[in-house]
Amino acid sequence: MQRVSTIRRNIAWLVALIGLLAGSGSRHALALQAEEVSFTATAKAQVVVGEQFRVVFTVNSEGKDFRGPDFKGFSVLSGPNTSSSFSTQIINGQIARSVSYSYTYYLLADQEGRYTIGPATIIVNGQQYTSNGLTINVIKGQTAPKASPGSQQRPSRSGQEPSSGQSLGKDDVFLRVSTDNQSPWMGEQVILTYKIYTRRQISLPSAMVQPSLPGFWTEDLLKDEKQYRQTEETINGSKYVVVEFKRIAAFPQKTGELSIPAFEVEVAARVQSQRRTGDPFFDNFFGGSFFNTYQDIPVTLRSQPLTLKVRALPLTGRPAGFSGAVGSFTFSGEVDRTQLSTNDALTIKYVLSGTGNLMMAEAPEVGFPSDFEVYDPRVSDRFTANRSGLSGSRSFEYIAIPRVPGSFGIKEMTFSYFDPSSDRYKTIRVPAFALEVVRGEGEQGNGTISAVSQEDVKFIGSDIRFLKTGDAGLRMQGASFFLSPGFILLAILPLLLFGLSLVFWKRRTDYLSDYGAVRRRRATRLARKHLRTAYSRLKSGNGEGYYEAISQAIWGYLGDRFNLPLASLTLDNAEEKLRNHQVNEPSVEELKALIGDAEFARFAPPEGREARKDMYARAMEVITRIENEMKK
Repeated sequence: MQRVSTIRRNIAWLVALIGLLAGSGSRHALALQAEEVSFTATAKAQVVVGEQFRVVFTVNSEGKDFRGPDFKGFSVLSGPNTSSSFSTQIINGQIARSVSYSYTYYLLADQEGRYTIGPATIIVNGQQYTSNGLTINVIKGQTAPKASPGSQQRPSRSGQEPSSGQSLGKDDVFLRVSTDNQSPWMGEQVILTYKIYTRRQISLPSAMVQPSLPGFWTEDLLKDEKQYRQTEETINGSKYVVVEFKRIAAFPQKTGELSIPAFEVEVAARVQSQRRTGDPFFDNFFGGSFFNTYQDIPVTLRSQPLTLKVRALPLTGRPAGFSGAVGSFTFSGEVDRTQLSTNDALTIKYVLSGTGNLMMAEAPEVGFPSDFEVYDPRVSDRFTANRSGLSGSRSFEYIAIPRVPGSFGIKEMTFSYFDPSSDRYKTIRVPAFALEVVRGEGEQGNGTISAVSQEDVKFIGSDIRFLKTGDAGLRMQGASFFLSPGFILLAILPLLLFGLSLVFWKRRTDYLSDYGAVRRRRATRLARKHLRTAYSRLKSGNGEGYYEAISQAIWGYLGDRFNLPLASLTLDNAEEKLRNHQVNEPSVEELKALIGDAEFARFAPPEGREARKDMYARAMEVITRIENEMKK
């Protein structure tokens, strides 16, 4: 087996060497020229009423300020969803790269007719480009087949469609969203579960389009889990692997029919490629295990929307102090002591715990005596989110200070909530607390003055304290501060600061307006960032991703350093730029060799971690050396 692998690797190196030798004399003639900016729109020319389809706007250069058209006559389900693709070609030793950016809308044909979709616009290199318009004919007929009873399956946002030779069935992978309660009470906890059903090997969910849930307060229940849970289910006689990748606790905040919008997620399904060249040698060599015969097809899954019928809480039996708590709760209270002195702090704590809308609970109204000074409560939460839902406790801690001695009481506390399991209201009571307050040491006497009327006015001797009596020791300051040197300095200082801020703002504006200079300054920093990404992929064993990150670091550095778009960046013009900037010839040759090795290693990776690590060290060293030589 090792001998076969060695033979294949030698053949691959031989093929690459022949290509390099054949094209060495005509590099300039075959180099890919800078592409003109192309901005196009594509879509199906004819759809049926109720069918979902997509409109894709594609541009071959990086742009900004994309503005889509008005999709009159259609419902916009999602968009614009952005994606990008990069490709590298080696033709007779000439290396060229191309990029493509896509803006995808998913539309629903609402009614029959002939509709025109106007052009979109985008800014590329400071110039505005306009796409072509589209005409779509909507006819009557059956809607497009759904991916499964619980989901809708669409092509990936990247625009890739499975070829005729790839066997990905419409029921092989789909998405479902389910709930544990279709008719909850307002404020009752509802669990929403998002599952992917698959009969294929798929990647973990990557891009997600998660709509907001209007009318709900939500909490992610799986945010602390490290990996997705997988089970098996049988549907219509077919066994599926089920990946539960999302679970949400939702609390409805209003009554009536509330919608759970469709959820969208992108996965990659692995299918076997059926393409053949007709040449037995190439079919066996390039279709064998050396070049994987399986292909990952990006697939966008979309669930069906749900509708919950939220019921209003009953008026019958509703307690007077009910504040909207729904769930199953316990309520308790405690004081840190029942005997204390005046001006000592007393701590009283009430704790609400259980399962339900704890986050909606408000601080209770505690009946403190009028002679107590009371501070606002400190609210502490200890919530736990797991697969069963949201539970935990919320505590309210009060600090009260008695100012006069005597016997006092804190009134009984009650907490009322609605229990969905029994469909009725319940009330929990916390008994009253009796307190004994004695006069503190060194405290002045407190008296009570009875007025002629029926009202009693209490005088607290310690409320006004620490007044200084006697001579205040005030002295004349002398000369007036007005028009003194200090006064003049303070008057001029704001004008100086304003002038300095204008100078700073002008320099900052000039600094940021030169986009090319900004790219040159960040070139080395971004290259080092890509190299750190490559090193992390090397440690995790991701060989293909490692070489891809190495290539991105090199090409990204050259594009930023010379302010060139990736679409027009080739090895020849990069080499010319380096020599124009007086970069030493050995450094240029080392960079060219490194680019060729990195691109070739993506298809024929060397064996051994040290061999891979050597390319990382070479890339770091040559980028640093070129940067230093250009700064001289």
